[in-house]
Amino acid sequence: MKKRRKNSGPKSTKRAQEAKEHDEYLEHAREEFKKTYCTMPPFLGSLRTLKAMKVIGSGTFGTVQLAINEVSGEYVAIKIMTKEFLVRTGQVRHAHNELKISYALNFPFVLNTVQFHHDNSYLYFVMPFISGGDMFSHLRRQGQFSEDLARFYAAQVTLTLEYMHFLQLVHRDVKPENILIDERGYLKVMDFGFTKYFKGRGFTTVGTPEYMAPELFLSSGYSFSVDWWAMGVLIFEMCAGYTPFSDRYKARLHERIASGVYESPKTFSPSLEHLLRNLIQIDVTKRYGTLKNGASDIKNHRWFRAINWPDILHRRVKPLFVPEVLAPGDVSHFLPESQDLKLEISDVDKYREFFRDF
Repeated sequence: MKKRRKNSGPKSTKRAQEAKEHDEYLEHAREEFKKTYCTMPPFLGSLRTLKAMKVIGSGTFGTVQLAINEVSGEYVAIKIMTKEFLVRTGQVRHAHNELKISYALNFPFVLNTVQFHHDNSYLYFVMPFISGGDMFSHLRRQGQFSEDLARFYAAQVTLTLEYMHFLQLVHRDVKPENILIDERGYLKVMDFGFTKYFKGRGFTTVGTPEYMAPELFLSSGYSFSVDWWAMGVLIFEMCAGYTPFSDRYKARLHERIASGVYESPKTFSPSLEHLLRNLIQIDVTKRYGTLKNGASDIKNHRWFRAINWPDILHRRVKPLFVPEVLAPGDVSHFLPESQDLKLEISDVDKYREFFRDF
């Protein structure tokens, strides 16, 4: 019996050419990252041209404030971190690492730092203002996304993680709160506070509990695999409206994650269910994204069959959802903060030695 010849038709040739071009794209991106990572972002000598407006976000390590450049009229987002807090919690090195990485990254679906400033009391990371709000807020308003919309978003996250992993970077905190939607309907992955340059294995437990892969808290060591687990949780949440693992007690949450047992809604398509079983996979040696084909196992999965990857990368696909933005400085898609930020800048530079590299 003769063996069937492998498909070598026009479609196969086109896919091979697209794969080659994408590899070249990633190689070029890596060289650009290496060059930029060795430098610091442009230092903004003064904040006088930036008029502070509303607080649009806050977290453990900083507050994000909307501002307008009174010279250019451009709106920007400023992440403000307190030097005293960074010194007290031992986060100075992490802040420096975040600054360098967020400036050096250059990808269509990444929010990067464009300028930097610091005074006696604070660090200021200046970034473009993305007016569409974060995915978390939209997901809570809509309840859940259709599989088509979730697939469109997941494709962008897949390309972003593939790009970061090619640069030897692991994000370690992929979740809806760290993904913005721009005025065109495309994504911007942000917050690189937990991002790390990897050559071997990591053992530090970081991240958001519901999105953490089991190897993060089992002290077995981990690598890029943790991001693909988190993406599986993200896809599940986009389509279901809730995460596959949850519990008010951390110990029980860890037990549930370590078991890998969860129930999917009956509305999930078979192809989606199959993809999730291979991403939310407790056996790292079987998890998609970590096998010999890397991200290609995900990109070639049947759930993504309708995706044209070059068109997604170059933002040529018409988004299924576009946030309604009334004006350039519209903050209606951000959850309102309870109070405005009042900065108290010291006359004395008490932390000069800690921030010499900034």
